[in-house]
Amino acid sequence: MHRCAPHGRLLAIRRLGKWDLPKGKVDKGEGIEAAALREVREECGLYELRIIEALPVTWHTYERKGRQHLKRTDWYLMQGTATEALAPQLEEDITDVRWMTAAEVTAMKAETYPSLLPVIAAWERWYSAASRPPAPPTP
Repeated sequence: MHRCAPHGRLLAIRRLGKWDLPKGKVDKGEGIEAAALREVREECGLYELRIIEALPVTWHTYERKGRQHLKRTDWYLMQGTATEALAPQLEEDITDVRWMTAAEVTAMKAETYPSLLPVIAAWERWYSAASRPPAPPTP
């Protein structure tokens, strides 16, 4: 459900041989934003997080126990800290957690799920806008 961006980097996880973004299920009685923060904490080991803004919602299908499921995922741009040690949630088949630069994100797109591309594009637009110097004041 979520992603983080300190200093213009994207938090990515490696799961089942592909680059992915942290996400998960909303627990009963839990709000979507609270679930987003919890999932990043669990999957990546980050605790100093805050939501900056909502990103595009995506839909994807997956198979479990022989049945196809359609899943909606709400994504958020978050701010975290690069000083916390990243810790992959091994029991969820996450083998790597990494802060990626814009160049690494470009390469990552070849090794991720198509449903993530609109979310990554939204991050790239945000990063591009955040990286530009402020416009001079108008006279």
